[in-house]
Amino acid sequence: MSRTIHSAFSKLIFWLLLLTFNLNTASAENAPRPTKKTAAHLVEAITLQPSESTITQKWFGSLHFNEIVRLYNQEEGRILAFSLREGETIKRNASILRLDDRLLRADREKKQAEISQAKTDVKRLQRLINQQVISADELDKAKTARAILEAEAKLLDIRLSYFKITAPFSGIVTERHINAGDAISKHTHLLTLANPKSLVVHIRVNEKPLLKLRDGQATTIEIPSTKQQYQGKILRRHPQLDPATRQGIVEVMFDTPPDNVFAGQSATVTLTEAKQERLLIPLAALQRDQQSEFVYLIDENNKAVRTPVTSGEYFPNTVEINSGIHVGAQIITRGFLGLKHGKLVKIIANNKSPKE
Repeated sequence: MSRTIHSAFSKLIFWLLLLTFNLNTASAENAPRPTKKTAAHLVEAITLQPSESTITQKWFGSLHFNEIVRLYNQEEGRILAFSLREGETIKRNASILRLDDRLLRADREKKQAEISQAKTDVKRLQRLINQQVISADELDKAKTARAILEAEAKLLDIRLSYFKITAPFSGIVTERHINAGDAISKHTHLLTLANPKSLVVHIRVNEKPLLKLRDGQATTIEIPSTKQQYQGKILRRHPQLDPATRQGIVEVMFDTPPDNVFAGQSATVTLTEAKQERLLIPLAALQRDQQSEFVYLIDENNKAVRTPVTSGEYFPNTVEINSGIHVGAQIITRGFLGLKHGKLVKIIANNKSPKE
């Protein structure tokens, strides 16, 4: 009997232990499990503030004469007098050359004699008309003949004026193609005359900055070979762009034309705009894809928000933002690897808005 009691007691202990184990297991399964925390993406950011900046633009170009004329003769003949050389100056209306006009002058003298005879004939016929000896038709024919001769004389006078060529303005000879004694045909290129006071700089400007330039804007002109600087202003913008380069020509004039410079010399033109407030961000903060330009902002829940923007002027390390963001916004500047819209972020460095 003692053995039976001991066996029953052992079974009771076994079932109590089994029940305790099951209760502990159930409690462990029903206990709330700890939630796994999402790791925040580490980034650097700036708080956007307006910055004063100055845009300085520089273009390379060359000097050109703005007032230049290629002189041609309108009559043929032999050159009697001509001594100008390249680089020599001449005053306005001064004689450049004279052609041999003796044959044409003789023809003019002959025409003058014919006019004198025609005038005499008209007077004689007028007396005969008064005496009713001839008809009025004969007098009219004589007057017409006289008028024709006078018109031919005027034509000869015009042609004679072409035998002497004068300077249309005070200038300098840049090209010379003839010598005294040459017999030249009509429309021969004699020489090229330029006004040295009309020197301008031609620069080629891309279409975007070209739209912002205005006639009369002040500039600084530098001649690299002499290292001299001069003040100038934009004279005009040519109305047509090169379709291959999308660049247009801009003429920049000197306030005071310099001496000892030559057409064809290289020159640089610098234009500095007045300071103004701009929203600037680091270049690295501006992202691009096939659709648009964008930046990542940080919202009140510390999540990255992809925001489309429109960029403006570019500076060495920053870029201007014209639209899409506002003052006080937090913009991510570093930590873009793996960054997506809506991702939780943690700022490890918050810098000031950059300056130009």
